[in-house]
Amino acid sequence: MVIFLADLQNSYYRYIRNSVPIGMGYVAAYLESIFGSNIEVHQFRKFEDLHNALATQVPDVVAFGSYSWNTELTRHTAAYLKQRFPDIVIAVGGPDVAPVPFMATKLLKAVPQFDFVFPNEGEAPMRELLEAIFTGRSLDELRQCGVKGCLSLDDQGSLTGTIIDRYEGDIEDIPSPYLSGLMDQFLANSDYLPIIQTARGCPYRCTFCVSGKDTWSKVKKF
Repeated sequence: MVIFLADLQNSYYRYIRNSVPIGMGYVAAYLESIFGSNIEVHQFRKFEDLHNALATQVPDVVAFGSYSWNTELTRHTAAYLKQRFPDIVIAVGGPDVAPVPFMATKLLKAVPQFDFVFPNEGEAPMRELLEAIFTGRSLDELRQCGVKGCLSLDDQGSLTGTIIDRYEGDIEDIPSPYLSGLMDQFLANSDYLPIIQTARGCPYRCTFCVSGKDTWSKVKKF
């Protein structure tokens, strides 16, 4: 199974987010540790690189990290992919996905190119989604029955699936994307700055911050 992970940045006015996509790297490292040679993961920071990759390889799944700085770019790219390859499964995670059912429903109806969305950490929902796809069920069947950790709409426009509030295991189980070499392609480019994640979670409730929520209050340390 070929998987494209895309944490896109706008490059029209140079780059707005000049750090390595470490969140995407953690998801990639985790999926590779679980599925091994059964999957082939490619990571993209630029739309141009994703577009060029399509000339030689069509992915089975494309998963986006959607943030306030790339919301429209993510949506337009998803629409472009669905127009060219209607059978691709498109999943979207990140702060743009609200853990509130009616807001997730609103998002899925507003952007029908999104097959599945998931709030919070991406590792577990992506694992659940890939395991569901590996069962051989069609995209329509998956949307009807729902996938753990992912939200979707059935044929009647009703929400299916569930939310995973936090990664349930020890986050030490998630391999380092640096040690596994998944950040090398970005570190080789001087446009990107390396960042380190030492912990996940925050005990505070700052309403201006995406981390200020009850499900994120327990701090887990790497």
